[in-house]
Amino acid sequence: MEEQTIRQYLEELGRKEGKPGGGSAAALVGAMSASLAQMVADIEKNKKKHQDHREQLIDILEEAGKWKERLEQLSAEDAEAFEPVVEAYKMPKDTDEEKKLRSQKIEEGLNQAAQPPLETMEVVQSVLHLYRRLAEHSVAGSIVSDIAVGVLFCRTTLEAAWLNVLVNARGMKDGQQKEVLLKKGKQLLKDGRHEAENVYEATTIYLETGKWPASSSQSGGTTK
Repeated sequence: MEEQTIRQYLEELGRKEGKPGGGSAAALVGAMSASLAQMVADIEKNKKKHQDHREQLIDILEEAGKWKERLEQLSAEDAEAFEPVVEAYKMPKDTDEEKKLRSQKIEEGLNQAAQPPLETMEVVQSVLHLYRRLAEHSVAGSIVSDIAVGVLFCRTTLEAAWLNVLVNARGMKDGQQKEVLLKKGKQLLKDGRHEAENVYEATTIYLETGKWPASSSQSGGTTK
C-alpha cells in the first residue's frame, strides 16, 4: 500500500475484491491529521514570535512525522487483518475436532483483527495531544483552521477505529478477552472525545473572535 497513489488506493477501497475497508481508511485519515500537525508546526517554528519555544515546535513536527508513518502502516495492517478470519470461516466443520479447530482460528483471527484499530485509537490520541500543544503556543491566523480540521480528522479516526474494535470483539466467544478489548477501547474513546472536544472548541472560539480562550493558551496570544 505504501507504493500506491491516492487514486489507486481509492480504487481498491471501492472494489468488492479490495482488501481495505473502514478500518484501513480510518487510519489513513489519521495519517492525514498527523500531516496537518506537521505542516502547522513546520510553518510556525520559524516565526519570530515563536523563537523562545522553537525547539518545542520542532519536537511537535518530528513527533507528528512519527505518528504519520505509524498510521500509514496501520492502514496497511488493517487492510490485511481480517483475512485470517475469512479463511477460518472457510475451514471444514464436519467433525467435532474440525468445529473446535475452526472456532479456535476464528477466535484468534477476530482478536488479531481488533489490534490495528485499537492501536489506531492509541496513536490518534497522541496526535490530539500535539494539537493541544499547538493551541497552547498561541498559533495565530488562518492556519488555526488547519488545526481545527486536523482535530476533526482525529475525532473521525477515533470513532471509526472504535467501531472496528467493537465489531471484531462482539464476534468473539472468549468473554474475558472480549472484555479486555472493549474496556480498553471504551476508555480510549472517552479520553479521545474529551481531548478533541476541548481543542476543537478552542479553535472555533479563536476563529470566531481572534482570541484563544485562556485555558488553551499559555500566553493568551491574539491574532496580529
